[in-house]
Amino acid sequence: MPFFRFCCATTGRPTMADAPLNAALKYNPHLWGDDELRAIFVARGRELQELTEALQDTPPTKVPQHRLVVGPRGMGKSTLLQRLALAVRDDPNLSAHWLPLIFPEEQYTVRGLDDLWRNTLDALADALEREGGAADELALFDAQIAALAPLESEQREELALAMLTDWIGSHRRGLLLLIDSSDLLLGNLAAGEKSGKKDGSATVLWRLRNTLSHQPGLFWIGASYEHLELHAQYQHAFHDFFHPLELRSLNAEEMRAAILALARSFGAGRGWVGAEAEAEMRRTLDDKPERLQSLRILSGGNPRTTTMLYEMFAAGGEDDVQADLHRLLDLMTPLYKARMEALSEQPRKLLAHLMEHWDPVGVKELAASSHIPPTTITPQLARLEKEGLIEKAQLASKAGKRFGYQVAERFFNIWYLMRHGSRRVRQRLGWLIAFMRLWYGKQELTDLAALLARRHAAGELDSQAQLEYSLAVASALGGEEGLGLEWRVFATARQRLEKILPDLFDLAGQDRHFVDADDYLRRLEALKTKLRQCPHPQNEEEMERWVEGVAGCIGLSLEDKEAIAERTAGAPPEEMASPTIHEAQTTPYASPDPSFETKISVCSVPDEGTTGVSRSHYQAILENVEEDWMWTSPDPFSKKRRNGMPTVQKAVFQGNFFPDLPNSQTAFMQMEHCFGNDPDAYLVALDCFRTNRIFGERTSHPSQQPWKEKAIRKAISLNPDDVYLWTELGVCLVRGQEAEEAFKKAFSLDKSNGYLLLRLADLQALSGKKQEATQNYRGWLNIPGSNPDDPSEAINLVKIHLWLGNRDFATRSLESLVQTCMTRQRTSFFQENLSLHCHGFGLGPALADLMTESPHADFLQPFILALRAAASGQPPVGAAPEVLALAEEVLKRLHR
Repeated sequence: MPFFRFCCATTGRPTMADAPLNAALKYNPHLWGDDELRAIFVARGRELQELTEALQDTPPTKVPQHRLVVGPRGMGKSTLLQRLALAVRDDPNLSAHWLPLIFPEEQYTVRGLDDLWRNTLDALADALEREGGAADELALFDAQIAALAPLESEQREELALAMLTDWIGSHRRGLLLLIDSSDLLLGNLAAGEKSGKKDGSATVLWRLRNTLSHQPGLFWIGASYEHLELHAQYQHAFHDFFHPLELRSLNAEEMRAAILALARSFGAGRGWVGAEAEAEMRRTLDDKPERLQSLRILSGGNPRTTTMLYEMFAAGGEDDVQADLHRLLDLMTPLYKARMEALSEQPRKLLAHLMEHWDPVGVKELAASSHIPPTTITPQLARLEKEGLIEKAQLASKAGKRFGYQVAERFFNIWYLMRHGSRRVRQRLGWLIAFMRLWYGKQELTDLAALLARRHAAGELDSQAQLEYSLAVASALGGEEGLGLEWRVFATARQRLEKILPDLFDLAGQDRHFVDADDYLRRLEALKTKLRQCPHPQNEEEMERWVEGVAGCIGLSLEDKEAIAERTAGAPPEEMASPTIHEAQTTPYASPDPSFETKISVCSVPDEGTTGVSRSHYQAILENVEEDWMWTSPDPFSKKRRNGMPTVQKAVFQGNFFPDLPNSQTAFMQMEHCFGNDPDAYLVALDCFRTNRIFGERTSHPSQQPWKEKAIRKAISLNPDDVYLWTELGVCLVRGQEAEEAFKKAFSLDKSNGYLLLRLADLQALSGKKQEATQNYRGWLNIPGSNPDDPSEAINLVKIHLWLGNRDFATRSLESLVQTCMTRQRTSFFQENLSLHCHGFGLGPALADLMTESPHADFLQPFILALRAAASGQPPVGAAPEVLALAEEVLKRLHR
């Protein structure tokens, strides 16, 4: 379950949109009460200690070393200043020597030092009132402040500063100036001076520096988004003036402490609060430690982003996070926009290019996409990295340890992708896909995909937004499970919101396989309508049986079904004898009888040019399709296949599985969606591909093979002891260690199956494992049941005896094979591929010698010539033209 999300939903807790998240509170720590601040502030203890120690070491009578807390927005600068003020108030010794003054984060009214010192006086009055100062003294102090208003700015500056120094001297207590956004304030001072606020002497920034450098009792601890030296307008005045304290990203342990503190303060899960909420959160983090790392990656260790992400998931919601993420990203927009706009044009452009790419980008690639020279990019990237906006990361699919750059806070990147997404749906949903891959574990995504698929099938989720969300889950999950959900989204959209299909899928590009699926479904719907025109069903129940039987038949192609529907729609002819199903199959374990379609055709088309079929023909067709399983299974009496057949037939009828659509990706998607958790049905569905309609070796394009392998492996995971499946995997893999292992496993499940041991021995021989191959060839010879009169077995006997050095046995097997083939044309022997088989195992010269010594050497001459030519590299010569022609044909096959 994703981070309390669904457990909250089951309790009916309000969604993020309804819950009082107090987002403003998260951005304004000065609104927090003292107890809340103490409880929440857990992640910056080292920095707080450093500042309090600086205060302890600095008496009010001494000029302090002023400090500047530096870090990107959201790193906790404001909270640290607020917590420092609280620490001073909590410590009697510190409080006796220093009075902390809190200022608004942005002092927009400050345009000169007169404004700054007057604001300081106001902050002092507020602090004294908070300490319980006498009302008459406060009133007098306020009056003195008000008296400054009519004066000229120079006088106000001088008198306001004098009032502050007088207070410090008379109370022997320093003023701790906690100036948030110091960079903005100093920029305003410089801008105010440029607009006309000058006194003809030192500049305003130098006057401020002079005061801070010589006046005891004024301790400036400020906060800034970046180092002041980066700005030319005040770099000279404050160069190396402030001692910096940089706030780095939170590490995993600090984030864990912060999350537990948030749980304790704001609650979590099923209404838990306080210690119970903290304990529940602790259990969650212990059970799923990877979730903490996900949050660390998403937030980039930014405390504010961490807080916002925590709030969204702790608030709970319905069955998707898309709406909540939209709201959260909207809340983050002011922060992220300010972050972008604070950059100058070139760094902002580079940052945008990094965000659009998402994955790490090398300097050369970034230079090409941004059209900025690499020599210019490098220092800009260094500055962005120093500011914590980007980080180095290893480039994907690159040899060695080459590094590129990516945005440090991935949620910041997600925000950008959401606001600047492409019109193409998968790119438009890229931000959501990226979030899901980071936030959810594989099993969570798998469970979520299964839940969504069920709800789509039940008609509960059919809006465009819900379909887009599920498509994002499918893309984030990927693999087999993702394809299953993707098919469900397509099927749901087509059934309920067909007009939005082009909005959901790139039907002209990566989703073009859905075009064939859409055409198939249209034909299937038309088929059902046409089948209802058959006059033979006596009632609605029989009509349903007829339509479901034909439309849901696995053994027939859609074209066959359409032909049946067309022929059975007319008026019935005179009754006539018709074949029955029982004539069709006599050997239960034989390959599927190709007469199945023929028999259906005979039943449905009794005479050329006639329309309609007799009732006996209709009944024969119905009997055939209802015993569908007999014709499609390699093991028709298998209990598992019998159990799985109704499920597969139902899926075929409903249009959720196409047993004859020659697109392996679509077939695999359907199998995952319909039968991914049903071992018996998955086995039946895979049997359909034995008929070479989709995954078959003879008709499939090589690009189909990966999907065939995926399907077989999934079937094995559901049916690990099925001999047929392990055999199919070995055949599919063709060669290599995995193919060997597949045949080993198959033979271990059926020790009497000589074919499996022979295929294993062949693979070992081809891979140079001579000892293992020899052992298994000998084992094959000892398995009873071989038929030397069968040409294919005779070929194996010749090859194996040659391999084992049993020349006499090889000679006998060759003579037996020749005797069998001499009753046919010479090409029949050629088609048996003896030469090709032995040549592939390095036995060509040995076979040529054996054939030369045969009494039938003249008959074998084309093969002898081809084998010797293949071994020598010279063309065949020294024979009649017709013999040479056949030898050349054999040689071509050997070379292939």
